[in-house]
Formats: sequence, structure tokens, C-alpha cells
Amino acid sequence: MADVAREAGVSPTTASFALSGRTDMRISDTSRQRVLEAARRLGYRPNVTARSLRTKSTQTIGLVSDRITTTPFAGDVIRGAMEAAREQDHLLFIAEADGDRAAESSLVHALLDRQVDAVIYATMFTRYVTPPKELFGRRVVLLNCLAPGFDAPSVVPDELEAGRDAARALLAAGHTRGIWAIGGHQAVPATPEGIIAGNERMRGLEEVLREGGARLDGVIECDWDTLDGYREVSALLAAGTRPRAPGVPGRPGVLRRLPGAR
Repeated sequence: MADVAREAGVSPTTASFALSGRTDMRISDTSRQRVLEAARRLGYRPNVTARSLRTKSTQTIGLVSDRITTTPFAGDVIRGAMEAAREQDHLLFIAEADGDRAAESSLVHALLDRQVDAVIYATMFTRYVTPPKELFGRRVVLLNCLAPGFDAPSVVPDELEAGRDAARALLAAGHTRGIWAIGGHQAVPATPEGIIAGNERMRGLEEVLREGGARLDGVIECDWDTLDGYREVSALLAAGTRPRAPGVPGRPGVLRRLPGAR
């Protein structure tokens, strides 16, 4: 900053006020422009650490997850957080514990040691969690998880409405029978992770189908990976079952051929 002030021919105090954008000091537009131009020519960058001591903000956010970063389907979760942080001139630090509670606490400590302004605590599957004790009393947002008794907002998918939307799409396409639900209420083998998402989706699906005078012909409980869905639908077809619900909207009974299916 001293170099900028010298280049612009102003005092360090004037340079400081001009670079910080303060308008409560009597600085002429000419002096302000000289300072900004000198900063541009010299490639001046403010000392973020020094500024954070004054503002009490590092403009950084930490995101701690179980295994979101290694799962391609969850990439949009991270991208959304990054975009929102960037819009507010914040930097997002991403850390993953892979379900290891000790590693999770260590990562949270590391983020707090770096004075992050807040922490996003995220999980791959919607489930109940007990956040690390280090996060109690901090600025925290829970993402895709719930923690009863923990004083922080939670952002979770509206699984109930998702199930309703699926049922409405089927009814709008004329389907009232031959409807199968692949995946069911929870991932198999059963895990706590599957309880919230699966049960809520199925509840919404069955609710709207019942209101529309339709019902499910069957529910197949299986894991939620793409290959699991492919395997179970292939088995249905091989057994002679011809679900009507996979029909193209508006054309009941027309099945989309699965890749590799005969």
C-alpha cells in the first residue's frame, strides 16, 4: 500500500481509504482515481489476513461431508455451494471424512483453525446425524441431513413432494394399473440412510395414486444404484411382467427399451 501511495502521490492514509472504498472521508475523485490506477499498474492485492483481523471475517466457508465429493451424482451439491459462495465473494473449502468420525472432527478443527466464517455439514444420504461437538455454538447449516436438538437450519430435499410429482406424472399419462416401484422404501441392505428419502417418496407416491383411484402392483426393495434398477426391471421383463407405467407420456403401454434388453 505504501508503494501505491507513493506511485499515486498521496498519503498512505488516503491510499488506504481509496482502496477500501470508504466514502465517509473527504477524498477528491481525482486522488481516488490516481490511487486505483496506481494499484492496477503495480498489481496491488490487499492482505486478506490483515483485513480479516479488522473485519472479523475471512470470507471463507467450510464444507464437511461424509462422501459427497467422491460420488458423481452429488456433484451439483458442491457446485451449488461454490456458486453461491462466489456470488458473495467467498471461498469454499471442501473436506471429506468418508464416514470416519475421528477424521471428521480433525477436519472441522482444521477449518475452524483457519477462521472460516461458517461451516456446511453435508451428508450423501438424507439421514439423522449427530454433528461433531466442535460445531456446537458455531455458524452451521446442515445439508441433506437432520439433527434434532442441534440449533442450525437444515436444507433437505422435499422427498414427499417428489413422490407426489411422480404419481401425478403417471396419472396424467393415463396409468392406473401396472405400476411398479423399483427401489422401494429404503436401500437394500437396509440402512438408516435410506429411511427418510425412501419412505417419504413412497408415501407421496402412494398418497396421490390412492387419490387418483390407482395403486401399485408391486414394490421391489433394492439398492438405488443405476445397475440395481436395471437388474430389477430386467428381471421383471424376463418374468413376463409388462408394467404399463414406463410408457411414454401420453402413450400408455409403450415401453422404452432398456440398453441391452431383448
